[in-house]
Amino acid sequence: MSLSLSLPRVRAAASLALCGGLAASGCKQGFQVSTTAYVVGPTVDIISIDKPTVEKIDPDVLNASVMIATRLESKRVKFCSGTLIGPETGADGYRVLSNHHCFAVADADGKATQAMIPEACKGTTAYFGFLRGQAGEATPVACKPGSLRTNFDGDLSVFTLASKPPEKHRPIVINEKEDGLENRAALIVHYPDVDAEMEVPPDGGPKLPTAAATLNDCKVVGPFAVSEWDLDRTLPFSFRHTCDLIHGSSGSGLIDAKTGKLLGVNWGGIKISYDDGVRTDNVATRARYVLAFLNGTVEDEMKQIEARRQSADAVASTKAEGGELKGRTQTVAENVKKRCGVVAEHPARSHALALVLALLAPFCVLRPSALQRSSGRKRTIAGAPRSGARRAWAPFLVFAAASFAAPAARATTTPLAKPTPQSGWATSYLVSAAFLAEYESVLAAVPEETRDAAMRTPEVEALGRRAAFALAAMRAKEQGAPDRAHVEALLKDHATRLGAASPFSEAAGDPTALAPTFRDPLRGHWDRLAEFYKQPIPSCPIDIDDVRAFAAHQRLLLDGEKSVNAKSLLKPVAAWDLAKTQCLVFALMAASPDAKAKQGFEPVHLLNALTQTGSPHMQDQALRSMFALRNFQLGQYAEALRALVELSDHEPSFRLAYDLVQRVFSLRQKGEGAVALQGL
Repeated sequence: MSLSLSLPRVRAAASLALCGGLAASGCKQGFQVSTTAYVVGPTVDIISIDKPTVEKIDPDVLNASVMIATRLESKRVKFCSGTLIGPETGADGYRVLSNHHCFAVADADGKATQAMIPEACKGTTAYFGFLRGQAGEATPVACKPGSLRTNFDGDLSVFTLASKPPEKHRPIVINEKEDGLENRAALIVHYPDVDAEMEVPPDGGPKLPTAAATLNDCKVVGPFAVSEWDLDRTLPFSFRHTCDLIHGSSGSGLIDAKTGKLLGVNWGGIKISYDDGVRTDNVATRARYVLAFLNGTVEDEMKQIEARRQSADAVASTKAEGGELKGRTQTVAENVKKRCGVVAEHPARSHALALVLALLAPFCVLRPSALQRSSGRKRTIAGAPRSGARRAWAPFLVFAAASFAAPAARATTTPLAKPTPQSGWATSYLVSAAFLAEYESVLAAVPEETRDAAMRTPEVEALGRRAAFALAAMRAKEQGAPDRAHVEALLKDHATRLGAASPFSEAAGDPTALAPTFRDPLRGHWDRLAEFYKQPIPSCPIDIDDVRAFAAHQRLLLDGEKSVNAKSLLKPVAAWDLAKTQCLVFALMAASPDAKAKQGFEPVHLLNALTQTGSPHMQDQALRSMFALRNFQLGQYAEALRALVELSDHEPSFRLAYDLVQRVFSLRQKGEGAVALQGL
């Protein structure tokens, strides 16, 4: 069974690892970097392992895979993937190999430190045979107290099991030779964070991911060039590969498809944007370094790495002096100088945020049990004329109650075109929605007994001012608000508690007045975004019959499915220019939740299709803003954050929107029994 339908629902801390600071503007484009787990290619090549698919997997490889869960004192669970390996010399206990960051304390910036969480090992359980439909039969084995040790540079961890698993679960062999691994076919057995594939473990507690495999389009590419090593501390010890990973795949083994030996330990992926294009790789710490870690010879490996670095620097320096330095042949020192737009760190250093089992935010209902479809209903858009007459479209935002899953798009970075008149409308729409959601989410997280005191704090007062401004701006621009009455009620209550000093006057329509509510550098970003609010409502004429025809076409393609072929979906609009495509997206955004869920008026599929096919229309800031906003509305935070990262690559002010969405995500991940994840 393919997991591709569920992947956009992945919500995990790695996506939030994208919160690294943007470099100063004006730097060269030689090395833009972002890191997370990637689907490398146009399709998702991850399959769930259950009874129908288990025969596709080498049983020795499957039985050596491990689901690792650490129960935290907060009653949450932190999980990763791992691989069973043999005992230390002279010992008899099998060990489990995984990542350092699976057990690390995060610093104030969410980066993994060298310190271990208190629950590491003592709260850790390894599950063997944790398959979908058979999770209740899995075997839990505890971590032997005091056995956990890790390596920060290689992002590796290993611990000894307190007892042996059943006989069929045998250690995997670690590959000792690295010659000739380029283009070697590989596979991965891992435990990705996909809600639909989670089950309760045999010893109880929150649901955990069941086993999955990446088999197709999975091969080793080779080591990273020395000129790229400084982009992440683990790259000198890692392999590039094409095997799909997603959140939850941290610590899984990269396996030789022919020999069944372990080639490396996965920690994530990296996307590097050069002047001549973007390269995306998933990454595994290679077996040679793994063996050095296990054998206590890391210092020898580090010396060899440093020798290679110095040799490469000397060669590059000689070429530069001779005028031969071109393209990517640069010294490491030059690379560091030319790096810019670094919007992320290694996913190992991501925030350990809770993953909700259910989000009950009043304006965003997620993961309906089934997608209802109606027949015979008149296809209309809320507020739209029922004739074919053209009009200046005034979209009305309704936060959807339906959440389709669309095929995961290959991550790309394309330059933004010059902003169109619609950019002001779309950008302000996105930011206003984030203001409202942030305010509502903050107050929802405050217990009633402390709410009065919280509302009097400068921070929450500032959030109230932003929310009031956003409501006023949405009214002025004919944009809808998520549960406007609820937000207005919160603001009214807030103002009452503050008394006559209430700052929530929506008559103050000057966006620059909000600048004091932001700290640097976000204040500078807001100064830029405020300009978009000052732009008038754009004229967007569209024939409503064209919108209805597209919706009917989309509904037909989606009938009985949750994803749609991109080329088929775009066929009736392939010749449309940017302006008309913008109008179509705005019109679909304006549809009611019922029309989106049942009648084909869902914009996310269209935006996904444009992204997947590399349409030049997605260079448009307005469409990218709508893409981020729609995913945000649907609770698909990973996709929303990814879109905002790419917007930030080209317009740094979108970093403010990114931070707002990130905070909303964090605030909504609260609740008893929720699952926390730090990693991919």
